[in-house]
Amino acid sequence: MSWDPEWPAGDSNQFAYANGNPAVSIDPFGLRTYIIVLHRDPKMDDFLGEHVALYVDNGGHPIIYDPGADTQPIGGGEHPTNDIFEVPDMMTLSDYVQEDMREHLYTEIIPFDTDSGTEAELVRRIKEKGGVPPLRCARSVSEVLDGVGPFVHLGTHNRPAALARQLRRLKAQQAQNGNAR
Repeated sequence: MSWDPEWPAGDSNQFAYANGNPAVSIDPFGLRTYIIVLHRDPKMDDFLGEHVALYVDNGGHPIIYDPGADTQPIGGGEHPTNDIFEVPDMMTLSDYVQEDMREHLYTEIIPFDTDSGTEAELVRRIKEKGGVPPLRCARSVSEVLDGVGPFVHLGTHNRPAALARQLRRLKAQQAQNGNAR
C-alpha cells in the first residue's frame, strides 16, 4: 500500500486514488495485475492450494478471470461460461475476496506492476482461453501469464500453491533487482 506519487505536494489526501481506502481499493491507473490464490491453510503454505484467479486492470476496464470456478456475479446469476467477470458490473476484487472469506478460505493476493502492452496481451490470452473445466485453474492462469512482462520465467503449474510459490519467488527476484514497488 502506498500513496499516489503523482498527488500534488502538500495535499492532505494522498490516498484519493483509492477513494481514501487503500486497503481495499485499487488504483484504476496503476497498471497492476493481481493473482488471487485461495488456501484452506491460514499459513498459506499448503501443498495443493484451493483455487487461483487473475485480476487485470486492463487500462481502467478491469476483469477477473476465474477459471473453472462457480463464483456468482454480484446480485446472483450464473458464473460466466467464459470464466470472465467484467469489473465492476459483475464482480469487484473486494466482492471476490469477501465471497472467499464466506467460504472460509484464506486469500493471498500477489500484485505485479504491469504496463498497458502486458495487460492487453493478458486479456487477449484470457479471452482466447475462455472457460475451462474445474481443477484446471492453476494451469489456465499460469498459461495466461507465462512469458509475458514480469511473468517471463513463470512456467506452467498444475496446483494453485505451486503457482503461488513461484509467483512469490518472481516478486522476490524483482525486489532484489529493484524492479518492484
